[in-house]
Amino acid sequence: MLENSGDLKDAENTFNQGLAISQTTGDTYYLPRALDAPAELKAQTGQPDQAYALYKRAEGVIDGMLVRYPGAYGQSSLMSAMSDTYLGDFKLAASQNNVSAAFDAIEQARGRTVLDNMRDPAVATARTPAQREAESQISQIQNQLLDTNDPAQRSKLLVNLDAEEETLRWYTEALTPEQSQDATDSVSVKAAQAAILPDEAVLEYVLADPNSYCIAITHGDAQIVRLPAGKKQIEQLMSRYKSQVMAGRFAVQDATALYAALLKPIPNLLRLRQLVIVPDGVLNDLPFDALQRPDGQYVIRSHVISYAPSATVLCYLRNRHREHQPQMAFLGIGDVRYGMEPQPAQSGAKHTLMAFVAHGMYDISGDHLYALPETRQELMLASQALGDPKQTVLLLGTNASEAQFKSEPLCDFKIIHFAVHGLSTPSFPERDALVLGRDPHSTDDGLLQVREIAQLHLDADLVTLSACDTATGKLEGEEGTIGLVQAFLFAGARAVAASLWPVDDSSTEFLMAHFYTHLAQHQDEAAALRHAKLDYLKQKGTKPPIYWAPFVVVGDASKPINF
Repeated sequence: MLENSGDLKDAENTFNQGLAISQTTGDTYYLPRALDAPAELKAQTGQPDQAYALYKRAEGVIDGMLVRYPGAYGQSSLMSAMSDTYLGDFKLAASQNNVSAAFDAIEQARGRTVLDNMRDPAVATARTPAQREAESQISQIQNQLLDTNDPAQRSKLLVNLDAEEETLRWYTEALTPEQSQDATDSVSVKAAQAAILPDEAVLEYVLADPNSYCIAITHGDAQIVRLPAGKKQIEQLMSRYKSQVMAGRFAVQDATALYAALLKPIPNLLRLRQLVIVPDGVLNDLPFDALQRPDGQYVIRSHVISYAPSATVLCYLRNRHREHQPQMAFLGIGDVRYGMEPQPAQSGAKHTLMAFVAHGMYDISGDHLYALPETRQELMLASQALGDPKQTVLLLGTNASEAQFKSEPLCDFKIIHFAVHGLSTPSFPERDALVLGRDPHSTDDGLLQVREIAQLHLDADLVTLSACDTATGKLEGEEGTIGLVQAFLFAGARAVAASLWPVDDSSTEFLMAHFYTHLAQHQDEAAALRHAKLDYLKQKGTKPPIYWAPFVVVGDASKPINF
């Protein structure tokens, strides 16, 4: 590259020529990238004002493209492709310690798809007859996939599924005039501070090399903290940490190193008791409460931690006016009749299923779904903790079908709890699903998938996904992850509790029972989940993080639920 050789004048001329070609040809997709290069060059040559102007031009082009991308997955993929623009703008502002400009730059990208769909759910849920037909075809094909082990037939079905999904994607992303919308504005630092509680800090991470950053915001202060580790180093630590945790080890060295890289540099004034983490990149897979301080104690001992796709999404959730107030306390779905009993020699049915989930439903048939009989007890304990049985609906056994779930008045429930198998397909986030039962009198395939969840109408304070890997998803650059959690936020949930990795049955039952006991005591969701984990550590003794740390709560987890 010319800018690396020191010939900056030639580099600028070359970039300007490329920019002129992009503008002449009307190639808007590559125009932001053509603007990024000279912007970075201006920053390197001590011309920050010109660099800012170029980044803002690039961001304006991206906003124009987003207006034409109403489909959640087209929009999130576009944001992923354009992440370098926002990251470059952020790094320029951070180099000048301009907190407001740095915050504005990164917040334009973070959680953008979630925010746009929450702001205007009519756009997300509008469906034409052609869309409904494509959805019906997808359901039919997936029913056949679940029922066959024949390799030739499965191969043909997968080709047909790809075609139908592409058709649905085209219909979803084709705008009508009624669906046109302006680009969503992110909140300012001052607006974010107004929504932050007095004893709370929002820590928004930005991974970059040679150094990463954290924008630390409290009710009365905001700072850019330069972290000691860069993106590559943090990714290496995360890879090693997660492999150790998945092997059932304590991973003390890596948990301590991650604490030193991510939390220790935050000044004490900004490291208040309640932390809302806005993660970036691989940090979306990290339970911050399982990090270890230098004294050997877990962070959960000192802090209440929740997560948000962005500070803007957090503010939106806290300020959103809900016209309808749910009257029913709890809807629980579980004890699904999957068709195979757990093998006596194996323990942890949910964990056993992960061998299936890791390869994907699209590789083997649904006959490999093991039953989860312990989920009946999990749901009964959770509902009993909340008190009045008249305010509870349990869909168990043959009633735990996708068709029965969709027939319930979903907007009338304060809490919706799924104790089922989860299906994660990172390459195709729209295929992520909760595996419910199949009603023989319905054409539903039993897979409550992301695209279907986003079309639901919920007013729930909390949706709990007691299944494996439900907090994961496809990473879309600075946009964040897209998966089940984000789909339930689309649908109207205020907070979603989900898991970052395969969950153990016995510990899950314990955690969920105690979680709901603390919710019934009018603790907010973040505090209730923290106390459930502390109860587990107290009663079960020292246990590795794999047993107690996977569950996190995303969204606005700061309000008690009124039962």
